[in-house]
Order: sequence, then structure tokens, then C-alpha cells
Amino acid sequence: MRKNWRKLPGLPWQVFSLSVELQLQSDPKQEPSWHPVQLLYVRALKENAAGGSRKDWALFLSTDDQLSAEMLLQIYSLRWSVEVYFKEAKQNLGFLSE
Repeated sequence: MRKNWRKLPGLPWQVFSLSVELQLQSDPKQEPSWHPVQLLYVRALKENAAGGSRKDWALFLSTDDQLSAEMLLQIYSLRWSVEVYFKEAKQNLGFLSE
């Protein structure tokens, strides 16, 4: 894996993609059902102002194993903004207080 990182054009990250099959069932009594998934490892090209380093990496999992790395990261970034919005809305409306 170490030599297979590739730089994303126009972005400050390197990625490594791996297609694997996972058993996503939780009931051990059923016949195993294997599903193709894509694992996308992402790391920074160099140290950044937020304190991240090249040694720090993130792992993204997608059940759509045909997505490009760029598209997968774009979808996750859109989803992340939705998660941040809901967390801030809950904080401002007092739903997170005990």
C-alpha cells in the first residue's frame, strides 16, 4: 500500500483505494451474504495549519464500489455539512442540553 498512494489533482490529499467484499449480516444463523465495498484511505500531502500530518489518515467506506475517489470525497463532504448543520441546530435549540 505504501507505494500505491496517488495524488488527487487540484487537492492537497493522496488516496489509496481498495475493493473488498464484506459480510454485512449480523445474524450468524443465516447463510453469509457478501457485498462488494470500496475502502478509500485518504491522507494529507504535507503538514497543514490545523495540526494534521502526513501520518494522519482517514478511511471512507462506500457500498458503491464504482465511485471515483474524487466523487466519493465530494459526496462525503456534502453529507458532513448536513451533519454539522443538524448538530448546530440541536445546540442552538437546546436539544443537546441535559
